[in-house]
This record gives sequence, C-alpha cells and structure tokens, in this order.
Amino acid sequence: MPKQLLQALRGGKSVHNVDRQSVKEAVEAGRNARLDYMQGMLRELRDMAVAERCTFLAYQLEIAYMEVGDLLRAQHAAALQSKKKPEHCGTVA
Repeated sequence: MPKQLLQALRGGKSVHNVDRQSVKEAVEAGRNARLDYMQGMLRELRDMAVAERCTFLAYQLEIAYMEVGDLLRAQHAAALQSKKKPEHCGTVA
C-alpha cells in the first residue's frame, strides 16, 4: 500500500490528496492477498479430505482451488493490461 495512503488512513486524515490509482492498487493488493490466503487454505483442506478418503469433497475443494487460481490470473492480466498506455490518443485514418 502506498506510504501516502497508509499515513492518511492511520492519521484519520482525508485521502483526497491521494491519487485514485494508488487507492485502486491498494484495494487490488488486498484482494490478491485474500485470494492467495483462500487458495492456500483450500489446498490444505483438499489434502485433509484426501487423507480421510473423502473423494467427492476433495474433488469439490480442488475445483474451488482452481477457481481461485483463475480469479488471480484474470486479475493479474487485467492489472497488466490497465498499466499499458496507448502511444497516442488520436484516431487513425
């Protein structure tokens, strides 16, 4: 999270002087962290289900694990795409 944003939030000050891109990046970083955590927990739960021979439960947890991975990849791709700026803004004839 950008230093300016952290200082504003901790001090109870207005965050109006913090640019919107910094806020967006901080929110996305928090979401990524939560998704990473969920993916790790799903992997552990899946391993536990396999150890207990709960095959259908293990299958469902594996599907959830893959879904979180897909979400992370899509968010990463969108972040890369939004950072690419066009070289010119004019129309091409």
